[in-house]
Amino acid sequence: RHEQILQLSADGVPEARAEALVRNIMAVDEIEYEEARIVMEEIREANGENFAVHHLPHGVGLVGAIVAGIASFPLVFYLPSVERFNDAYVTAEMPDKVDLETWLEVGSCSWSWMEPVLGEASFLLLAAQFARSQMKNLGIRPYTNFMRERRADKLISLYPKYDSTILGQFSRVH
Repeated sequence: RHEQILQLSADGVPEARAEALVRNIMAVDEIEYEEARIVMEEIREANGENFAVHHLPHGVGLVGAIVAGIASFPLVFYLPSVERFNDAYVTAEMPDKVDLETWLEVGSCSWSWMEPVLGEASFLLLAAQFARSQMKNLGIRPYTNFMRERRADKLISLYPKYDSTILGQFSRVH
């Protein structure tokens, strides 16, 4: 039974990693299962400290992408937004009102200055995806894995009496 738990833990099954930690706590502290579960929950709470701060870059990126994606439509196709953007940043000569009667005509007008911005943003995202892919191929850890390892190291230093491999595996999935 212990071998199965350790094998499933090595395979990355979160429940097995928690169970392996509970059994390690039982052996080290010489306590019963229920008490070891309580200790494991305390370790889980310690592992979750600053979780929101560690994931802040992901949240900012997600919100920024959503806002930029939604804002791109009115900046290209909605005449009042196009006129305000043009007055504030572009200062190009606008076509006559008769040439801006449909959203497609508005898009045609604004596209001359929005295409470089949107195209460059798209290329930047494509290049960033390619760079991240190559980092993974080379074994260079992106930010998320770096933070997981840092969190695991912190947990191991907080609870040095327990098995560092089991603690590290637990930390990376909880």
